[in-house]
Amino acid sequence: MDESFDAELVRDELGCDLAEDLGRMSGITKIRKGGIASDIVIRGFYRDNLAVLIDGTRIQGACPNRMDPPAFHLDSTEVERVDVQRGPFDVRQAGCLGGVLEVRTRDAKQGFHGEMNLGGGSFDRFDGSGFLSYGAPRRSFLGGASVKRSDAYRMGDGRRFTELDFPKPANRYRPQDRDGLAYDMRTGWAKATFGSDRDRRFDLSYTRQEADDVLYPYLFMDAVFDDSDQVNGTYRWRGKGRVEQGLAQWYWNRVEHEMDDRKRASSTANPVTAVGALPRVYSMRTLATSEVTGGRAEATLRGAGSMLVGTDFYSRQWNAVTTRLQMGRYLDASSVPDVRVDNLGFYAQQRRSVGKGRRLVCGVRVDLADSRARTDCASLYRRFGTEARTEALDTTFTGNVQYQFPVGEKFEAFVGVGHGARLPDAQERFFALPSTPMSRGTVGNPALKPVENSELDASLTYTGGRFSGRATVFYSELGEYIIPTAVRAGNDSVKTYRGVDARQYGVEATGRLNVTRKMTLTNNLTYTRGQNDTESLELPEMPPLRFDSRLRWDDGRSFVELEEVATARQNLIDARIGETPTPGWAITNLKVGRRGSGYKAAIGVINLLDHFYVEHLSNLRDPFAVGVKVPEPGRTVYATYQRTF
Repeated sequence: MDESFDAELVRDELGCDLAEDLGRMSGITKIRKGGIASDIVIRGFYRDNLAVLIDGTRIQGACPNRMDPPAFHLDSTEVERVDVQRGPFDVRQAGCLGGVLEVRTRDAKQGFHGEMNLGGGSFDRFDGSGFLSYGAPRRSFLGGASVKRSDAYRMGDGRRFTELDFPKPANRYRPQDRDGLAYDMRTGWAKATFGSDRDRRFDLSYTRQEADDVLYPYLFMDAVFDDSDQVNGTYRWRGKGRVEQGLAQWYWNRVEHEMDDRKRASSTANPVTAVGALPRVYSMRTLATSEVTGGRAEATLRGAGSMLVGTDFYSRQWNAVTTRLQMGRYLDASSVPDVRVDNLGFYAQQRRSVGKGRRLVCGVRVDLADSRARTDCASLYRRFGTEARTEALDTTFTGNVQYQFPVGEKFEAFVGVGHGARLPDAQERFFALPSTPMSRGTVGNPALKPVENSELDASLTYTGGRFSGRATVFYSELGEYIIPTAVRAGNDSVKTYRGVDARQYGVEATGRLNVTRKMTLTNNLTYTRGQNDTESLELPEMPPLRFDSRLRWDDGRSFVELEEVATARQNLIDARIGETPTPGWAITNLKVGRRGSGYKAAIGVINLLDHFYVEHLSNLRDPFAVGVKVPEPGRTVYATYQRTF
């Protein structure tokens, strides 16, 4: 089912990225790699198994290790709301396997308006952002900017995350680089609108983001810079006769990314003691670019119910060159060998009322895709026993049926059956990084087939006088689900990928009780389990049982909120790829604030009791990863102030 998340609900907090903000929603978790740029996880689906869009545009990061997931490339001040569709129930988007998360950015309101946001807290963190807008009946303009920076946070044991003990000494941070910045980001954006929603409207937007010195203890390297440009133009109109309304969209974005190990002991002549200079400031470096061009055209037709028909396309070009020191020389490898993926899709969806309070939705989609690596690495694929080809043609089909109906006066039920699919990405199919004497390699598998998900969702929603809530169960049958594995050729062992048959199932429950006119109690519970049926093993990287409870007193001007968040121990792991159990944990968060005419201020503490804990997904599980678990921040004090006019 659809769910919307209003960004105003967390503007009095200091979440460093969208993944942390969305962690308040039922069924959403994150993968922490460092101080910022966490990956969003819904029901255990993440990376390309989850479609993340910004105003309908598909942006893909350039880093092969997901230092820059899609939601990283915007600032929270840009966000108006986030729409979440769990499961394969959105035929408007290609690659809707586990769900769709779409960020909707702000529009200018009528008249002159502005907003200023200031925030700061532990670990020398500073956030500053703001925008100005002007709106008239037939035109509007909005522009904004933000700055974010922070030092490495301290964990519950008092150490900075740059002081973590790595299994391999070469991966640890050099002593002189443990007290510096964890990230430094600047974002600017502008949007112009011409026309109105009554007849015709054209939106044109541009966003520029620059991120420097971003640390990722989760990985072997850190980002030197990560810069992105995004352009989006959307034309909407209301028609006459058969066509009720239409939409035409074109977008383009580009990401440039550099990462290296200059702050790690591996960049020194003696990694054990972290001393001595190499010919360059690094021993390994990757320079990568990703560019996406796309668009769509769709129309809503009048008739019995609402019929939506459309077509969309996108073309992604991704290239990465990795340079490593080998036997005294720096050698280049085309790790992402200039891969281009072209995808053309056609879709249709029917919505109609089938009785009082009863709604039926049916949708279907077909995609045609051409994936090809324009740098030939077939000999490397052949060496490790995979198909020696550099291109693939795929046709995927998706579709769903959703039925929503009342059960008595206070209950509403939902049942949905959906089938989704997504392409193997360029890294999974064509990655080409051979091993060196100092590091293991990764080699893609061109024979991978599209991943498929056949899912059943059912939920029951209750709306009463003082209490409302929803309980959901889901069950997914996954075909060709891609997991990491190891393969050998002689004495060389590399990481690669393969598809397995698997299952995922779980429950979600949320409830809200109005204790008094001013006090509410909200509880969320989520649980997901995954099983690798091909090998009768647990599916790796599954979040554990999670429960959070939030008690809030709010009289319209002042508010106090107390939150408890807890997860169970996760023992359901795949030990073959280095997964280990994660202990359960519980933390307490506290927040107080005040609203007035044109302002809002808040102070808060996250992890009040300064616990040392690790979320289960926050270390990379594959045969050749760093192997360190990235703990969450210890006690974090913050303050925010917002002024609107």
